[in-house]
Amino acid sequence: MQSAVGAETELAPKNLLLVGRYFRALLILTVVLGSVVFARSIGQDSTEYATNNCPSSNITVSRSNVVLTTQSNQRYDIEIAETPAQQELGLSNRPCFPANGALLFAFQTDDMYGIWMKNMSFNIDVIWLDSNKKAVHIEHNMQPSSYPNVFYSQAKARYVIELNAGQVDNILGAQLDTQFNW
Repeated sequence: MQSAVGAETELAPKNLLLVGRYFRALLILTVVLGSVVFARSIGQDSTEYATNNCPSSNITVSRSNVVLTTQSNQRYDIEIAETPAQQELGLSNRPCFPANGALLFAFQTDDMYGIWMKNMSFNIDVIWLDSNKKAVHIEHNMQPSSYPNVFYSQAKARYVIELNAGQVDNILGAQLDTQFNW
């Protein structure tokens, strides 16, 4: 009987050592994963909100598979906000926006149209276009926390396009005077 107890006593430190190693590895893994989740939650990366699994919107007028500029072959599914109610709502109250989505505001006249980030969940790029569909102003990476600020073009515009943040620089290569088509 003593030999059995002695064998258990000899195994106990080895088992404790293994349990300690597993615990340490689990703790490190938890800290690393927790840090990644925390970092993503405070830095609103547009790719987190750019997905093709977003719920549909209240805007029914749209065009699919549209190339917006000659600088890029990227194709977009464009929602067109035509009514005042749709234009006021914009992308507000949506949890996300499709990666290839674009919201086009088509106004009847040229004016200084303002865009706000009321009830937004993700960052966006905004392009103001004149009646010839040339870019007259661009705002990059507008953040939900900027509300109640209203962003205006520096020149009168007829159209406004909202895209997921990063699209203007990374995909479209758009800048002032870029010609748009749809």
